[in-house]
Amino acid sequence: MDLIEIHKIFFEMLNELNIICKENNIKFHLDGGTLLGAVREQNFIAWDDDVDISMLREDYEKLKKIANDKFKNKGMLFVEPYENTKNFYDFTSRIFWIKEIYRDDKIYIENYDGLYRYVWIDIFIYDNIDIRKKRFHFLKHKIIYGFAMGHRLFDNFFKEGNFFENIFAIILSRIGKFIPLKTIYKWHNDLCREFKNIDTKYIYCGNGPISMIDYVDLKELKEDIIESDFKNIKLPIIREYDSYLKLLYGDYMKIPENNQKKPKHKNNIF
Repeated sequence: MDLIEIHKIFFEMLNELNIICKENNIKFHLDGGTLLGAVREQNFIAWDDDVDISMLREDYEKLKKIANDKFKNKGMLFVEPYENTKNFYDFTSRIFWIKEIYRDDKIYIENYDGLYRYVWIDIFIYDNIDIRKKRFHFLKHKIIYGFAMGHRLFDNFFKEGNFFENIFAIILSRIGKFIPLKTIYKWHNDLCREFKNIDTKYIYCGNGPISMIDYVDLKELKEDIIESDFKNIKLPIIREYDSYLKLLYGDYMKIPENNQKKPKHKNNIF
């Protein structure tokens, strides 16, 4: 399956998701490379091999209640990370396209219920955060993530940190091997909801890459959604996409060099 075929699947998935969300008053918006593609090219980035969307917790909970009932006849499957009870992958919820196999590798069959053989949409969830308590809150996230890595197949998570951060991560992962994965999932789930009943104007993404955990945003920016042309349909994006994309990519309208135009997920777990 080449990227042209994958993008056709992505487009069908996003179109179906958009219809379902509109019918059920659920807000979401494109994020990451998918948002960049929408703004810069009104299409997918040619070498992108996943889809990123974001939503507030209240919208995610509404989607979770109806997802698999609505998706069951469309070749799509909604999966929470806590369902991966044998091994840890990450804390990101996903929608998988299960009609066709993207990569046929027994690692995915034996260790992740066969799910990561398929293409998927990443769902990033934004939760309330008390800005006065964010430092300790984010530290707890990093510790829990380190524990979870003790249940992961590959110790390739210490890529970007400095020497001491890498050592800290290794120690946490070794401790985490002795903590049931189910317990770690509960800690993570509870931590994400720690400030759910607090009236706060700030939010953060607790189920995404750990390298992004310290990023805090204004809730109103994620609620202010407009539509953008995407191929022959319109899909939701945040109105303040310019400052957000500059934060993520710098000069996001500049096309990368050829050696950077590579799929992220074709040959590896992360």
